[in-house]
Amino acid sequence: MFSILVLSLLCAHAVSAAEPESRYSSFSGEVGAGSGSTYSTYGSNSQSRITAVRVWERFNSGIAKIQVQHGYYWNTVCGTGSGTVHEFQLHSDEKIIQASGKYNDYVYQITFVTNKGRTFTVGQPSGSSFNFYPVYGQSELRYFTGRYNSVGLTSIGFHWGVPFSASRVGLEEDSQLSSGLISSNQTHV
Repeated sequence: MFSILVLSLLCAHAVSAAEPESRYSSFSGEVGAGSGSTYSTYGSNSQSRITAVRVWERFNSGIAKIQVQHGYYWNTVCGTGSGTVHEFQLHSDEKIIQASGKYNDYVYQITFVTNKGRTFTVGQPSGSSFNFYPVYGQSELRYFTGRYNSVGLTSIGFHWGVPFSASRVGLEEDSQLSSGLISSNQTHV
């Protein structure tokens, strides 16, 4: 009887420890034409917070490739083609809470906004606009998915959630996350 009680308590603890990650997850959808091969920046290190982003911009055009760093490890480069690389390093207490930009047949521009008010913009302001942020105020950008072809990224989607490391420490309400955003979580044409 005692072993059943201990087992049930352990199971309840395991479920509650994993719950913040799934409970605070959301997907903003993909924008762009979406032709070509699929990509995802989700990798073996994706349980920790994004600490940097690299974006390759084709000369006077759109986004060729993207790469994220989780903790100290860079994930695989997603996309193809050449271009000028731009790198955005986040501070230790900083997280990406908004992603916006421009798209048409390709992703032309990406802008990231952090909880500290810093912005990082790469690309050209051409095409339709998008503006995404997490559904839940505790969440942050976790990884990207989309499609690419021989020219560059043809679509991009944003996945939001609470990093494993943050959910283990405990979630704190951050009223600035959702209240400081100026646009809705929808695509604007």
